[in-house]
Amino acid sequence: MEVALSRQEFLRLIDGLFELEPGTLNGSEEIEKLGPLDSLAVLGFIALADEHCGVNVPAAAVANCLSVDDLVALVGARLS
Repeated sequence: MEVALSRQEFLRLIDGLFELEPGTLNGSEEIEKLGPLDSLAVLGFIALADEHCGVNVPAAAVANCLSVDDLVALVGARLS
């Protein structure tokens, strides 16, 4: 069951994806500076988007993201 998340709550989920302390990300960070956006990270983001926002995000869309804000934009309409 999907639950409406705030942008900040979704950023905390992305923190976990990159194994960062909760509250680390603000959205402006470049993904390449956080660590590789390898196939496992892409799949992890797709799972987050599906489970928490009910959004099916194509892997190519995730792979094309340059910043954390780009990732958030993929599900942005579903955030409260």
